[in-house]
Amino acid sequence: MSDIGLNSHGRKPATGGAGSKATATKSQRQRSGKKESVTKSHQQIVSNQGKSAMKFKIDVIRVREKHIQLNGWAVGKDPMSAAEFKVTEENGTPVNFKAVSTRRDDVSMIYYKKVIDRDLGFDITFDYERGRTYCLYIICENQMKRVKFNEELIARRTSVAFKRREKI
Repeated sequence: MSDIGLNSHGRKPATGGAGSKATATKSQRQRSGKKESVTKSHQQIVSNQGKSAMKFKIDVIRVREKHIQLNGWAVGKDPMSAAEFKVTEENGTPVNFKAVSTRRDDVSMIYYKKVIDRDLGFDITFDYERGRTYCLYIICENQMKRVKFNEELIARRTSVAFKRREKI
């Protein structure tokens, strides 16, 4: 579940060319219909196959002296599905965080073609120490996505070039 090379929807670009005999990548296994499981707090989550049902985006990353604030949204195919969040250090140690749900009518109009009476957005704040790497896990509809945060990745995600490539 590496986040390097993920686009704004949490997907890896396709790899390997025609005639390649290399081992199948995660995205190739998903397209072939094979199930893959990941662990979440001692229970198994089996990801849906094919096109990802869950979509998410981190809109804003604010780094303060000792805190980081993430604003974004997460949706599933079902408008009533709720996203759960978990923040850890890179080694898996849980990090205390505060999550506040926010109203995102713009997102509901794009993905559901109507305003949904649900808070699809999030505002997550946690303690941040420069030089360390943190992971945000977003869990929705039996899928889990990981987004890593460290100084280099934050600088890359907040660059103008990255924002030009992103789509809602």
